[in-house]
Amino acid sequence: MQIDAVKIPGLMKFKKMVHGTSPRFCITEDKKKEELNLNPKSDSRHRNNLRKKFLLSLGTLEREPIFLNQVHGDQIFCIDEMDLSLTGEVLMGDALISNVPNINIAVFTADCLPVIMYDPHLNIVGVIHAGRKGTSLKIVSKTLQRMIQKYGSVPKNIMLGFGPGIGGCCYEVGDECLESFRDSYLQVERFTFPKKKGKSMLDLKLANRLDALGAGILDKNIFDCQICTVCSNNLFFSYRKMDAGRMMTVAMLLP
Repeated sequence: MQIDAVKIPGLMKFKKMVHGTSPRFCITEDKKKEELNLNPKSDSRHRNNLRKKFLLSLGTLEREPIFLNQVHGDQIFCIDEMDLSLTGEVLMGDALISNVPNINIAVFTADCLPVIMYDPHLNIVGVIHAGRKGTSLKIVSKTLQRMIQKYGSVPKNIMLGFGPGIGGCCYEVGDECLESFRDSYLQVERFTFPKKKGKSMLDLKLANRLDALGAGILDKNIFDCQICTVCSNNLFFSYRKMDAGRMMTVAMLLP
C-alpha cells in the first residue's frame, strides 16, 4: 500500500523521532485509490488495519497508538504516568507528551491544527490537538510548561511543527468566538482579521506561533508544513467541508 504521509520540514532531520500526518487517500496493493479515513470513532477491523499500515509506512511500530478522547480543552497527559494500554476510550484531553521510546502517540484532526513538539536534547516528544478552543486556552505553551516541569526541558531547545490544518485564509468565525482569545492573548488583532459585520478570519497557526514565542520557543525552531485543509480538501479531510473522515498525526521516539 502506498501512503504519502505529510512530514514537517525542520523536524525530519531529527533521527530519534519519527512523525507524520496521514493523507486523505492511499493507493492499495491493486493500484486502486482508497479513502484513508483513520477516524478513531470507528473500531472496525478494516479501520484498525489502515491505521497499522499507515504506521508501518512511517517506519514506526504497527501497534495501535495511544490517543485521546479529544474534548477541545487543555488537558495534557504524560504517558509514562499511566498504563501504556490505555487508549482514547478513557483519556479525555488534547495533548500527549512522552519520553518512552517505541510508543506511538497520536491526535486526530480535520481542520483543527495538529502540533508536534520535540526536545532533541532530552528526546521528549509531544502531540497536540489545537483547535479554536484549545488555542484560546494556550494549549501549546501549557504543554511546554508541562515538559519543563516534568522533564526539565529548556524552551530554547524545543522544536515545534504545525501539520495540515485550516488556514487563516479559510477560517471565518463569528466575533463571539473571539472573546475567549481576548481573555488570554494581548494582541488578538495580530491573528484575527475583520471581514464583514460580525465576522472575522482567524489564523490558528499564527495564534499558536505567538503562544509558542511568548513561552520562549525560538522563531527559528518553529516549522510549518504550509497546508490548509480547506484549500487542499481534495488531499485532506476538512470538517468545514462536511467530511466525516479524520487524519492521524503521530510521533514516536526511537531508542
